[in-house]
Amino acid sequence: MSVQNKPVPFGYKIAWLLFRSNDTDLVVNALHLRDTQLVDWQTGISAAYAGQVVYVSPPVRGWVFAVGMPLFGASMDADRSMEPFKESLRKLSATFEEIQAFASHRVSEYHHWVIVRNGNISRSFAFCGEVGELWDDEGTKIADESSFVMDLDSDEYNPPDETSVMQVAGACGIDPQSLEFEPPSNRLGVLGSVKMIGSSLCI
Repeated sequence: MSVQNKPVPFGYKIAWLLFRSNDTDLVVNALHLRDTQLVDWQTGISAAYAGQVVYVSPPVRGWVFAVGMPLFGASMDADRSMEPFKESLRKLSATFEEIQAFASHRVSEYHHWVIVRNGNISRSFAFCGEVGELWDDEGTKIADESSFVMDLDSDEYNPPDETSVMQVAGACGIDPQSLEFEPPSNRLGVLGSVKMIGSSLCI
């Protein structure tokens, strides 16, 4: 049976990883996904928004997406630290040349992006607008960050918002809001659950 699996745009109020790879199964195995099933983009993204599961996509332009609520980084950590999340990404990068992580949630105004290349954090940024706190700031800023001003006392206060996350994602690889313009795949993606210890991914 032939498959026409059309990519579905997403990005707001969700978290995702991007793996530089053309191998969906390799990503599924690296994340240790359990209770897996083959599903299309629409089913996978809908499930990722609805519960604690992760959808791993067919490859798009040399990247594989993993999308789901368990990937929300510092916002899930009791200490508001990105370190456990970044450590998981470092471990994953032993298999992949590059991994990118993004998250956006308009209610808490929590946003993050992390770029990991060859086991090293190139950039990690996390900000919670609800409390006006910068939760992580490591590495070289991406060009699209130049306009952000996160000093609450500044007249020029201009923190990142959910649109900023899409812009940074697009500058680094793929803006998930643009996926509607990508051609359909002849493969399905994989939906499954990830193992968590506390609020951290178990990789």
